[in-house]
Amino acid sequence: MMNIGFIGIGLMGFPMAKNLLKSGYNLKAYNRSKDKAVRLKEFGAEISISIKEVVTNSDVVIAMLTDDAAVEKVMGSDEFISNIKEGATVIDMSSVNPVITKKYADI
Repeated sequence: MMNIGFIGIGLMGFPMAKNLLKSGYNLKAYNRSKDKAVRLKEFGAEISISIKEVVTNSDVVIAMLTDDAAVEKVMGSDEFISNIKEGATVIDMSSVNPVITKKYADI
């Protein structure tokens, strides 16, 4: 079964992550404010307490972040870059300028 790491459990991220869980995927959830991620526990999510923890061993990492600064903080962090699984697919669905997404496309 595919392991999914989901970063950003806000207004849009919560229902998307919930639907992935309902479809039977293994999902680790991370949000800067942990209380937002904890809501997914009842649907079977593993709650991560760090960026490193959510990306480690994830086949797919989905980011649903609020702005350019949040994407820079997550994808530009050593926790993300040093721990992303080789061959993992990163899907950035954040509300950001495409220049920011392209910046991290080759990581």
